[in-house]
Amino acid sequence: MNVTAKVGWYGGALLLTLWTRQVVFGVLPAAVFWQRRQWQQINRIIDQKFGQTLDFTHQIHLFQTQLDRLSANGHASVSIRQQTTPIIQQIGLMQQRLRQIELGTTPQVAQLTDQLIQLQTQMDSLAQGVIPRQGVGVFIDGANLHASARQRGVQLDYARLLTQVLPKDTPATAVHFYSGHDPDNLPQRRLHRDLAQMGMKMHLKSVTQFADGAKKANLDGEMIVDLMINTFAHVILLSGDGDFLPALQQLDQQGVQVTVAAFGRDTHQPLKQNFPFRDLAKCCTSTGQVIALPAKQTRKYAHG
Repeated sequence: MNVTAKVGWYGGALLLTLWTRQVVFGVLPAAVFWQRRQWQQINRIIDQKFGQTLDFTHQIHLFQTQLDRLSANGHASVSIRQQTTPIIQQIGLMQQRLRQIELGTTPQVAQLTDQLIQLQTQMDSLAQGVIPRQGVGVFIDGANLHASARQRGVQLDYARLLTQVLPKDTPATAVHFYSGHDPDNLPQRRLHRDLAQMGMKMHLKSVTQFADGAKKANLDGEMIVDLMINTFAHVILLSGDGDFLPALQQLDQQGVQVTVAAFGRDTHQPLKQNFPFRDLAKCCTSTGQVIALPAKQTRKYAHG
């Protein structure tokens, strides 16, 4: 190869090298930079969508908490519909937003979609009055029982009494005691304290004093409301007051097992005729002093 050829060959090689370096150190960095921006944009989309899913997770948790509270505490059917309707509407909006997310095929979004569907189904059932019922609830009309017990001179031993009225080997889920409250009456205060220590849920109402000196407190309204919104499968009412008959009939129509326990001679006759009845006169045989509780403004019933 002559000198001219060699110069030409080396010159071409040099030019090729320079061109290659331009590609490698010029075009390639530009390509890498472009690809990096693409990934950053994708990551921003992912962060935005996953940020939404995190918000969704928190919101679903709040809805589940509300659902558990409504199911556990119980509410009137109208109240349930009022409280569940806005939640169901929000669930629908959340489902629409999830369908609009471009990453809808990701496992996270699919899981959220399934949770929303399940939550909506539970809310729909609750709104339609399908309340899960379980356990035994005892509702005690203190004034009614203590007035009857004092007339007969028998003692009310509530620990023993509950074992007599509850189904065998079935503890009470909750025991509610309703009574007037006279802060100046020390024996009453001690009774209420002892019952609370037994685990009863106390519902106390301040007494009203009349011109003749009588003190009365009527909690029938509160008891009727609590009976209507309860979620127990079995309700035991300790009272002979006929004012509770319509509420018990409504519970019976809803499939709730109802039992009435009271002193037979002082019990409204239809209560004994319509529901299983336990006569407390047969359970409370021991004599003793019974603490007087504030009387109710209620009518007397002829025994039968």
